[in-house]
Amino acid sequence: MKTINQFFPSIQTRRKATKTTLALLISAQMITMPFASYAQTTSEAEPAQTPLVASRTMASPNIMLIFDDSGSMGAVAVPDSLASTLFTNNTTAMMYNAMLHPDDRASNGSGLLSTSTARYVLSTATNDYFAAMGRSPQVNKLYYNPASTYSPWLYADGTPMPTYSASAAPIYAVTTAGAAAETVNNTTIPRIDLTFKNTNYTFSTNYYCGLYGGSYGCTRGSGRVMPFTPAIYFIYKGPDAHNDNFTYSTTNTNIRNINNYNHVIVADIPSSGLNISQMYRDAGYNTSDPSQSNYIEIKRTDCTQSGGDYTCSKEQEFQNFANWYVYYRGRARTAIGALSHVFARDYGMRFRLGWANLAASSRNIDSVGTYSYVKQGVRPFEDAFRNTFYKWLFAFERGTSNSTPTLSALYEVGTYYSQADNRGPWGAEPGSNNNTPHLACRKSYTLMVTDGGWNESALTSKVGNADNTNGLPIEGPDGRTYQYIATAPENRIYRDATNSGSMADVAMYFWNRDLRPTLANEVPTSDSDPAWWQHMTTYTIGFGVKGDITEDDLALIAAGSKTWPSVGSDSASIGRIDDLYHAAINGHGEYASASDVNLLIDSLAAMMESMAVSSQPSPHIVLSSDYLEAGNTAFAPSYVTGTWTGDLSAYKLASGGGLGALLWNASSNIPTYANRNIWIGTGGADRAVEFQWSSLSSSMRTALQAQTLNSAEDLVKFLRGDNTYANNVTFRQRSSVLGDIVNSNPLYVKDAVSLGYGSLSHTSGGSVYSEYHSEKANRAGIVFIGANDGMLHAFATDGVDAGKEVFAFIPNGLLSKLGQLASLNYDKNHRYYVDGYLTLTDANLNGCSAVSCWRNVLLGSAGAGGKTIFALDVTDPNAYAKTSTNTPSTGSVKNTVLWELTPDTAGSEMGFVMQPIQAGYTRTGDWVGIFGNGPYSDSGQAYLYVVNLKNGSIIQKIATDATVGNGLMGVTLVRNSSQIITGAYAGDLKGRIWYFDLSSQISASNWSSRKVFTTQNNRPITQAPALYPHPNGGRMVLFGTGKFYDTADTGDTGTDAIYGVWDRSHITPTPSAVTYNELLHRSWVQSGSYYTVTDATINWTTQRGWDLPLTMEDGQRSLYTPTVIGTDVVFDTSLTTMDTDTGSLAESCEIGGIKGISIIVNLFSGGLPSIRWDTNGDGVINDDDGYYIGYRTDSSGPSYIGYNPGLGSGTGGDALGVGCPNGYVGMSVGGVASCKKAFDTSTWTQMF
Repeated sequence: MKTINQFFPSIQTRRKATKTTLALLISAQMITMPFASYAQTTSEAEPAQTPLVASRTMASPNIMLIFDDSGSMGAVAVPDSLASTLFTNNTTAMMYNAMLHPDDRASNGSGLLSTSTARYVLSTATNDYFAAMGRSPQVNKLYYNPASTYSPWLYADGTPMPTYSASAAPIYAVTTAGAAAETVNNTTIPRIDLTFKNTNYTFSTNYYCGLYGGSYGCTRGSGRVMPFTPAIYFIYKGPDAHNDNFTYSTTNTNIRNINNYNHVIVADIPSSGLNISQMYRDAGYNTSDPSQSNYIEIKRTDCTQSGGDYTCSKEQEFQNFANWYVYYRGRARTAIGALSHVFARDYGMRFRLGWANLAASSRNIDSVGTYSYVKQGVRPFEDAFRNTFYKWLFAFERGTSNSTPTLSALYEVGTYYSQADNRGPWGAEPGSNNNTPHLACRKSYTLMVTDGGWNESALTSKVGNADNTNGLPIEGPDGRTYQYIATAPENRIYRDATNSGSMADVAMYFWNRDLRPTLANEVPTSDSDPAWWQHMTTYTIGFGVKGDITEDDLALIAAGSKTWPSVGSDSASIGRIDDLYHAAINGHGEYASASDVNLLIDSLAAMMESMAVSSQPSPHIVLSSDYLEAGNTAFAPSYVTGTWTGDLSAYKLASGGGLGALLWNASSNIPTYANRNIWIGTGGADRAVEFQWSSLSSSMRTALQAQTLNSAEDLVKFLRGDNTYANNVTFRQRSSVLGDIVNSNPLYVKDAVSLGYGSLSHTSGGSVYSEYHSEKANRAGIVFIGANDGMLHAFATDGVDAGKEVFAFIPNGLLSKLGQLASLNYDKNHRYYVDGYLTLTDANLNGCSAVSCWRNVLLGSAGAGGKTIFALDVTDPNAYAKTSTNTPSTGSVKNTVLWELTPDTAGSEMGFVMQPIQAGYTRTGDWVGIFGNGPYSDSGQAYLYVVNLKNGSIIQKIATDATVGNGLMGVTLVRNSSQIITGAYAGDLKGRIWYFDLSSQISASNWSSRKVFTTQNNRPITQAPALYPHPNGGRMVLFGTGKFYDTADTGDTGTDAIYGVWDRSHITPTPSAVTYNELLHRSWVQSGSYYTVTDATINWTTQRGWDLPLTMEDGQRSLYTPTVIGTDVVFDTSLTTMDTDTGSLAESCEIGGIKGISIIVNLFSGGLPSIRWDTNGDGVINDDDGYYIGYRTDSSGPSYIGYNPGLGSGTGGDALGVGCPNGYVGMSVGGVASCKKAFDTSTWTQMF
């Protein structure tokens, strides 16, 4: 149970580099590039699902894990009061020497007990209530629970350890303390049999069996014969069994009544299996309704499920029991297993881990400090260091005999965090003397896992009563100051007057003081942790223990009507358990009490996720994807991380450029859920139905119900915007109905530019195209955009409805994922939905000559959200838009949805289409959509799709070759003078450029593909190439390499490049592919703040193009389609910022921290372009300035000044950037340069 409020999500800011400035809107904030890849993806089955850039470049937080390896962690029961009661003899409590099987080895803190050491085995007799208490998961929450699936521990690489037969289960999962886990199969580990059922088991000399003095008691050396069956469990069914907060109590007589238990002997399970669900119902539990107090959730993934019931065979139950026995019996094993699973997960952040445990031994840490409990300073949690951590963790399986000095351990970690040297926790490379400046925004956490209160003297002399003492003043950014004032009313929740030197005092001591006084104070803040100075944030987990203070008590303490209890004088004091809670409050972290492995895993994972969220840069707006200028209005999408809400804002364009006054926000103009005009694709002939429960087919209802334990009808209402059940109990809370908008682009539908189809024949509609184009300008304006709430949204832009949502469409291909939007942990498990590019085209779909035959078609995809594309007829807003003056008919809305394609209808070759869909008219007389199949198709190969624009039927799927692990990406079409498509170029993920010959007018079956070029080292090509006619015939194909949509891309250290390749498509027979050795290999030279290239002349007789490696800055990639202006080409490259010393991704205190360089070269030679930069600052671009391909400044403001296509359209080769002041780019007209406000080129958006 977490008791601290969740961190509020960070809000970031970004915009697209190739659009005009947004700096006027957010000039005080760093603008970022959140790439659509999401860092939580753990397998390469889909693109990552959270923006990589924030997690990739933020300062990796420090996490110090304190692991309790005290003697009590060897116990096989919780809490201590139960363990002490169960395991005793006539004189001594033996909870540390306890075992659950007579052939096992107990631990007293020194590994295997000798055969002469007294040991205790818990009875399995079905008439022994002590056996029932100890072997019931309701009473002893560490014991085997048949409602749960037990998975083996995980290795450092995330793969599971072996499963073992129940007849030969090893008593240890690793061979010796500290041994590597892969030696687990060593035959020296004793194996035991869990499958027998023996009523005459003879206990050997040194065992105590059963309770001394009980009906089955026996003393040491008695050799008592008694029944024993290892695979047995008891289900408690007493009158208090179904209370939400049922726990063991020494005064509870119900649990000492054997008649309050049902038992299961696994060996007796019949061939028909054991109905786990019915077994719990027989004991009075509810297995179907989570809202009931007696509900118990069955989490068996290994058994047969039918109608909500889980039935397990004898073999499945033996295997699950064996997994529990090997990996989770007892406190230490459960904690080890939970941590092995938790640290194998991906939390969307890179972090640095260190650790401490309670076995005191003097150790020098990183050559700067000597510690007793800190055993390892922080290091990046990756590669070999992960193995080191897991080896350390697994060593605790055999237990220790330590006391519980958790106070001193926490104090030592705080002291460690106070180190200021390069080798310490604030250094760029801890453990080394790397003198890279320390980042002022790095967060530092402590995570403590312990099973009891501290057992040592209070640290009064070291920290005093820190939460009842005023702290020191701390200077902060922007002139802010902070001082902890103990008597301030807002600090009542922290202070207590009676305890001094407690764990809460230690946590407060290292929170309310600046641990790095000489470092700027730029630590990210949140509502629950507002400290901007370097400090320690404390998270604590009480494993198997629970204090008296509850979450409800916190409000009373904050109000002054209740106080924190005394910590008492010994570890058994309940006040010391509450001190764990108090420490998390004072340390501004979180506290959880966990009593079983599932709760422990969930609590630990939630804390790691909380750390990931709170380590994000402080709140900023994210202006996502492209923003669109339409007339005198700009439409800017945005989103907020964590809450994953979004907005589309309309601004008036300022007269001098940039954004002016805000006109409206779409999030404020969503109709009530009952009045929204939302439709969902059916995937069938009827195309779409209204997204109302009453309109959905039975199969659609079933698909939705399968995604929620709650009512699917209520889920539909939630998705429509009903917040009745958005209470973080049924469905998640949300601050806005409109979802985050990350990569989808605004698409304005009104008076777009002419596509030049007037040259088509009369029968193809060419003669009336200009009239049709004029009529489009008379319709009401609509702006479309996709959002990650599962919908394509349409907003009115005119009149009284401006900003109002008038239509929304849910692709059928996303139906199976909609339930995740209501998940209570969606803030940590975001995914994409309608996140792809939108394009608009004109098409004569009916092949006639009337104006009405022309249609305006919207083409879109889910992008990284799913393998689905769709087409809508958006010609007439009255056909689909519900406004204050128009209610469209059902039939007209259905007809708006033209078609949708998924792998079910388009074949296994279809992957995630993450580039714009192209469209046009072919020589076969078809209006078509054309796109690359994208990554992660089931076929794994690269294909070009050509589909009928009217009905979505597949006209042709053109293969490249049989290479797998591939996908075809961005497409550029070749058209003739009548705008008829004759060919296409596209790159694939294996670095090949392909030409597709679409010139045949006889049959699409004659269309073919041809490889043009393969990049050096097969670097991937994700963006569409640019084309330009070559003077000797054929075309120059201009492209760059680079990929950034998978989690693994953040660790890619390969070198990318930009290319200009001459495709001699004019010659026959078909030319062979250009080879890398046929290129002129360029290299760049830095000259002060400018870049130039090596001087060389291309020889077209022997050479077929040029290349230029992107090594100007570390991690440089080409992620944008190049732009041709005159005979120069502009490549907007992004810097994914690799650290040259470590080869890892560099960290930054800036949001995202990604910068970019615009490179301008001659498109034919790759050499110097025309003079583009005012290098001498005289305001004139002329021969005095020299020839350069790019410009860099290290001064404040934008890091790079470069070309801005939005400021030079149509003015020829001179309309490029000049050397202007920071934040401006230059224009040259008639040889005279002027400077205008420009985009900040230190910030870049993703282009899929």
